[in-house]
Amino acid sequence: MELAGFVPEEIGGWHAESEGKYFDNETIFQYMNGSGEIYLSYDYRRMFVCTFTSGESEPIYVELFDMGSPADAFGVFTRNRQGLDAGVGQGSEYESGYLMFWRDRYFCSVYSILENEESKKVVFDLGRAISNSIGRDGQLPGLLSLLPEKSRKENSERYFHKYTCLNHHYFVADENILGLDSDTDVAMSDYFSDSGLYHLLVIRYPDEARAQSAAAGFCQTYLQKTAVGAVAVLENEKWTGARALGRHLAVVFDAPSGESADAALRQILGNAGRKGDER
Repeated sequence: MELAGFVPEEIGGWHAESEGKYFDNETIFQYMNGSGEIYLSYDYRRMFVCTFTSGESEPIYVELFDMGSPADAFGVFTRNRQGLDAGVGQGSEYESGYLMFWRDRYFCSVYSILENEESKKVVFDLGRAISNSIGRDGQLPGLLSLLPEKSRKENSERYFHKYTCLNHHYFVADENILGLDSDTDVAMSDYFSDSGLYHLLVIRYPDEARAQSAAAGFCQTYLQKTAVGAVAVLENEKWTGARALGRHLAVVFDAPSGESADAALRQILGNAGRKGDER
């Protein structure tokens, strides 16, 4: 179905102002300037935007993105996720007039610049109507299942491909020392410990050679260790390490001890060994 077909023409006395507009991966910057890079770092196909109005009320805006796959729709959603689920689609969040959610391969933003009781109701009504029109759920990235569940911070799971996204969530380096690109898949989450949060990620490369090369480069560059698969205590007195198995590379940042860092890496790669290349 065309993206416009998921958006109602009228809801609760609010009407779509026009037929709306489409923006593909070449014209997206005409609509959102530099922030278009966020979507292009995933498998973005195109977006549909339209405006709803009712009398003299402030307009409500709809932005519906075709992200190419459920995994990438989930990934874009998790980029700035912070709070509790708002109950729309497969995952959602609402704050200060802005609702975002994902369902199947689609990511959607519905928002009003001026939040009030009426606008909030219409924003949610529009979100639910669009989600219902999509009508089907998509699968979460299989890579998420390789991350441990114990002590995981709720709603901290993220999915992405490129090192610019990694640096958004946890700054590693100006250089792309892990060799991330559009052909790599990354799942990441935060975990609780007595000394604060630590971070785990698992990367799937196109081939084993890329994974091994990334492991060696990370250990030498970031840890200043020549031994591949090492863990090391850094200046913040927390432990970081990386280890590869087949096409997968597990990385831990800021673990409270060398033992916990090593255990986390072994658990991720153990899961990878059992589940193989599940997507």
